[in-house]
Amino acid sequence: MPRFNNTSNKTSDKHQELVHAYIAALPEKMAEVRALWQMARHDQSRSDVWERLSRIVHQLAGSGAVFGFPTITDTARAVLALLQLIKGEESHVSAERIIQLEESLEALCTVLENSANPGGYSAAPVEQLAPDRTHRGDGHAPELLYLVEEGELQAKTLAQQLSAYGYRIGVFSDIDAFMEAAQRRPPQAVILDIMFSESSIAHMDAVRQLSQRLANPAPVLFVSARIDLQSRLQALKAGAVAYFTKPVNPRDMVVRLDELLRPETTEPYRILIVDDDRELANLYQHALQEAGMETLVVNDPLQVMQPLIDFRPELLLLDFSMPGCSGLDLAVALRQEDTYTQLPIIFVSQETDPQKRLTCIGIGADDFVTKPVAFDYLVSLVSARMRRGRQLQKMIARDSLTDLLNHDAFIERLESLLGLAARKQVNTFVLAMFDMDRFKSVNDRYGHLAGDITLKNIARLLTNGVRGTDIVARYGGDEFAIVLIEAKYQAAILRLEKIREMIGKISFQSTDHTFHVTCSVGVFSYNSQSALTPLPVSANELISAADLALYRAKRNGGNQVRVA
Repeated sequence: MPRFNNTSNKTSDKHQELVHAYIAALPEKMAEVRALWQMARHDQSRSDVWERLSRIVHQLAGSGAVFGFPTITDTARAVLALLQLIKGEESHVSAERIIQLEESLEALCTVLENSANPGGYSAAPVEQLAPDRTHRGDGHAPELLYLVEEGELQAKTLAQQLSAYGYRIGVFSDIDAFMEAAQRRPPQAVILDIMFSESSIAHMDAVRQLSQRLANPAPVLFVSARIDLQSRLQALKAGAVAYFTKPVNPRDMVVRLDELLRPETTEPYRILIVDDDRELANLYQHALQEAGMETLVVNDPLQVMQPLIDFRPELLLLDFSMPGCSGLDLAVALRQEDTYTQLPIIFVSQETDPQKRLTCIGIGADDFVTKPVAFDYLVSLVSARMRRGRQLQKMIARDSLTDLLNHDAFIERLESLLGLAARKQVNTFVLAMFDMDRFKSVNDRYGHLAGDITLKNIARLLTNGVRGTDIVARYGGDEFAIVLIEAKYQAAILRLEKIREMIGKISFQSTDHTFHVTCSVGVFSYNSQSALTPLPVSANELISAADLALYRAKRNGGNQVRVA
């Protein structure tokens, strides 16, 4: 996960320039707030004045924390909440409410005045990366995003952060310029700062009209200073695919953008069907396979253990009543194994006794459906369970920064691979341990945000450099691991050399500098036909062998591939 290094003394000159420009504009904004309030109080029917006052407070709420002044954001949000209440009261605004708003506005002006004092500024801002990248870290052309934001400094800051993750950003301060550009060159996504006022609704109407004219309408992500549920619901009804409150965390927005624009290639769901009724089990299998799932049928529940190990199902479709071993007994036995405590189980049975259903739920069954089961219902039920299961598994098994397998999940996959190799179901594999050379100097010189983005882009390059059946993981820190399964030795080494060379050729950028990184690679290769490379007995032994080769590569100067 990107870390915002707020204590670093290496803050860029460019960002300091933006911060100073923001500070310099605060007195003008303070004067404007006071002038608008005087006009609004003198004539409460002036909707245009209330609208302008709301807009400037909205901008302050969104920008304060971004530039190192969280108190501005907090105070402005309190004012926004009062303005929203007054808007709901319309002509019945109480004198008490007016006094409350005046005190809140005065508090905001005091915060602005204190923040504008250069001697009072001590907050170190977030480190930024330059926006003028021409390619993503994985070698693909960057996706085009349009950011519609009236606040110039806020727009520059967010654009800088998003472009550092490999996106190309077009910034627009008004909706008309955005509409014209979008018709000439449609973007892949739109980020829209919205006020939930009359003008903002008109903006959304314009975006909808544009979407209707485009062959592939872009998803719209809303940004707002409002944090209430009602605003989120309004955004949802208006067609937003995401809603972010200011100040925007760029990492959160990048995660959502990646989900929308860089979707993963997902593997089919793996479903194990255990049912002594062969004909019915085959029908279930056919229905699930038609829906794109991988299935395996076991008719004898006493023979289920080996298929569980080999097939590694993600869900167990289990008949309740079977000779020799009931589905309930089998489920209880499986739940005693740590490996299967979280395996989703759906019971399918003609059993209607509610007590038996409760017993199944009590031992951890996810659902209980009664035969006969409509195939479309079965497919929908299994798909829904699998989607949630995959999401949960991803949260557990994935590294939050790179979205690769994390350390524990990688070890588990290696142990499974060794089991398959021991049973001759995998004949060859190559493990490569990658370690970035002198990567600490990148964090020290360019900041941790630059380092994190570099690691994220390297992760994408590694993933794109191998097949979907291979394993890619973040082993820890700046170390990565790749397992090439059923790969010929010479082809695997050439592939790893190519990946190493690609990493060294990519230009990474901080605000002020362009830099490169290199990596060292240690390799262990296994071939079941070779007596020279016996199969390691554990994942740790396998990793140790590759680490020895990695150590030799480091000792010899780095930026090379060495084989154990």
